[in-house]
Order: sequence, then C-alpha cells, then structure tokens
Amino acid sequence: MDDQVIVSHADSLSHTEIETQLQDGPGVLIVRGAYQDNSLLDVVADHFYKRIQREGGHAADHFAAGSNQRLWNSLNKLAEDAPQLFSDYYGNEWLHVVSEAWLGPLYQITAQVNVVVPGGSPQTGHRDYHLGFYPESLVKKMPNLIRQASTKMTLQGAIIHCDVPTEMGPTKLLLGSQNDPDGYLTYRRAEEQTRFERECSQIPFKKGDLVFFNPSIFHAAGGNNTSEPRLVNLLQVSAALAKPMEHIDFVGLVRHVYPHLLDQTDEALVARAIRALVDAYPFPSNLDRDPPSDDWLGELETSWLLEAWRVKETPEVVLAAYTERREKRTYNTP
Repeated sequence: MDDQVIVSHADSLSHTEIETQLQDGPGVLIVRGAYQDNSLLDVVADHFYKRIQREGGHAADHFAAGSNQRLWNSLNKLAEDAPQLFSDYYGNEWLHVVSEAWLGPLYQITAQVNVVVPGGSPQTGHRDYHLGFYPESLVKKMPNLIRQASTKMTLQGAIIHCDVPTEMGPTKLLLGSQNDPDGYLTYRRAEEQTRFERECSQIPFKKGDLVFFNPSIFHAAGGNNTSEPRLVNLLQVSAALAKPMEHIDFVGLVRHVYPHLLDQTDEALVARAIRALVDAYPFPSNLDRDPPSDDWLGELETSWLLEAWRVKETPEVVLAAYTERREKRTYNTP
C-alpha cells in the first residue's frame, strides 16, 4: 500500500490525482522531502520549543493523555517570534498544491505543534474536525448531507520536523477508512477501536516530509518509545468559503435583546430567538485561553444563554459574562 501513499517532492501530480488519492484511494498522501532545507526546519523547531517552554511546557491535548506538549496557533506565534522565517516555512509549494487540490483556491491555514515526548502516550483512534470533534449524540442530529460535506470542508496535514521511525510512533492510519459508512458516528465504539488497532498502518516519516490526509480517515498519533521528542506541526486547512456573509456583533445583539427575552414565557420561542443572537459554533477560538474539553465542543453559547434565561439572570451579569466569553476566544499573545 505504501506505493499508493508516498510520492517524492520531485513528482508531479494533478489536482485530480491528489483529490482521487485523498477521497477514493488510501485517503493519505505523504510527500517525501517536501521541505529540502533541514536547517529551516531546525531553526523553526527551535523557536517552537522555546515558545512551548515560555508558555509552561504543556497544553491540553486531545484524544490522548496529558503528557504530550501542544503549541496552539503556531502560525501566529512563528510570525511573532521569527517573521523572517514565515514565508519560507508556510510558503512551501506542496503545502499549497495539495490544499488547493482538495479545497480550491479559497482556503485558510491554521497550525498547532504537537510534541510527543519520550514515553509519551498514544492517542486513541479518532476522526477529525469538524464532525470528529462532536459527541455521538450531536453527530446523530446531523443530516447525512452535512456528514458528507464535513470531509470536504477541511484538510489535515503535518510538517515533519524529525525522522520518525516506527518506535517513535508515526501516525496510525486505517487506510481507506475515510469511506466507512457512519464513521464519524461510530469511531468511539469499542468494536471500532479494536478494529482500528488491528488493521491500522504505521508508515515511518522522514524529516522534511509533508503528510496530508482526509479528515474523516480513522487515525491516531502513536506512542513515543524512544529517548527523543517527536515534533510535528499539524496543519488544519479549512475551506475559506464556509463563513457567513456578514460580520455579526454578537455582544451587541445580547446587549440589546436579552433584556426583552426576560419578558417572554415561551421557552421554545426563546430558544429559537437565541439561535439568531449568539455564535452557533465554538470555533475558531483561542485554544490557549479556551482549551478543548472532553467532547471538544464544550458548552455552546446557545446552551449557555438559554440556561441564563431559565434562571432569570440579570442583563448586567449576562452581558459581562458573555463579553468575557467572546474575548476569551480572540487571539492574544500568551
């Protein structure tokens, strides 16, 4: 199967070939040697490690125990710490060729460093953003069309900063599983986790590789059984067109409307009105200040405001609390 997954940086693939590989093939594309300048990777990694140390060493991880290290929003933080490196690092040709093949010319890159320390725990098998972050109860409510669309709204990727032999825990991948029926709904179930561990592949990575995979493929970071840390910069590339037409002042909406909701007695009516008052989605956020919860979505703003209405919280308290919630989601240098 490796010959279907790995290409050389010198190869030429059409957009159609890349899309077919990610959608109908193994669901994974590894570009060997996409980054030819190892010194660039070393100096960028050094900046990442220094930033991690400055921020305290650990951040909340997802789908894993807490021993590993995270650097949220490594895109912004590299621009702050080493802007002279940004264009060479994030301007890599293969990064943009594959992103455009999957998402078209309108896409937005975010990045999060993951360091699996020596002895660091593996992740559990999972699927990724968007629907992979939802609890099963919420996935059940999603129309089938949205489940299908979720995989085409994002692209997963990783810039590999060191050689990653099998014992260092390269990402486990259940090749072809992006087309499992109801995969987002079932992946947490014990029988699916057993299947994942039994059938997954681990392909060693090399320093300078770029890895891309369909966000719905069943995957997990492996455990690190070496004496060296494993640093990769995870890429979350999103379709930029998945945004509303207008900028909404949510705090202003709550300021103006919430006092009048207290005059309403029909909870169903209030719940529907709240859908138009606050942000329906908890992302994007600042994961340094708004860390992931067990089900990733955490408490939705709609649920929070409805509960405030139920207990008849005062407008002053609601506005202050909501303003704080919104500010926590914006990026500020830690």
